[in-house]
Amino acid sequence: MRVLIISLLLPVLLAISPLSQADILSFSGDGDYNGSVTGDDGWRFNQGFGEMDFWNFTVAEETSLSVNIFSDIVFGVGLYSGELQTDPGFMFSNAGDFSGLFGESMSYVAGTDPFTPFSGNSLTNIILSAGSYTLALGGNDAGFDMFSDFSYMMNISTQATTAVPEPAMGGLFALALSLLLIQRKRLLN
Repeated sequence: MRVLIISLLLPVLLAISPLSQADILSFSGDGDYNGSVTGDDGWRFNQGFGEMDFWNFTVAEETSLSVNIFSDIVFGVGLYSGELQTDPGFMFSNAGDFSGLFGESMSYVAGTDPFTPFSGNSLTNIILSAGSYTLALGGNDAGFDMFSDFSYMMNISTQATTAVPEPAMGGLFALALSLLLIQRKRLLN
C-alpha cells in the first residue's frame, strides 16, 4: 500500500515542483535589482518553495552593505555567509544558520526580525569580510494573500571599508617626548 501511495504522489510532486522553486539569483555590484515572490508571508513562516528569493554575491574586500526593498508589501531580509545552490525549502531559517540541500553551510550574519510582522525592508551598514554571501528575502506582511505574486525593487549599495592606520609616527614621537620629560624630571630631583 505504501509503495502504491508513493508511486501515485511522486508524479504529482514532480509536476508541481518547478512551480514552487524559489529563485536563486545573483548581483554583482551597486544598483537596483528586480524580482518577485509568491505570497506575502514566506519570510515570517520560514518558507522557501517560491515564497522567497535568494541573491548570491561576492565581496573581494571588507565592505559595508546596505539593502533597501521597495514593494507593495513588507519584506523580511536576511544575510548569510555562504553561497546557496538551490531552494532550501523547509531547511531555511530566517533567524539562524541552516544547511542547503547540497550541504551548503549557511551562517546567519544579520537580518530583520522574523517574529514581528511588518518589520523589515532594509539592512543598513552591515560590515562584511571578503567572501561569498546570500541575501534571502520574502514577504513579512499580513499573510492574507498566499497565492499572488508580489514584485519588488531591491537597492544595493556597498562601500569598501578601509582600516584607519594608527598614527605610528605620532605615537612614537609622544613616547619619546614623555621619556625625555621623565628623564629631565629625574635629573632635576
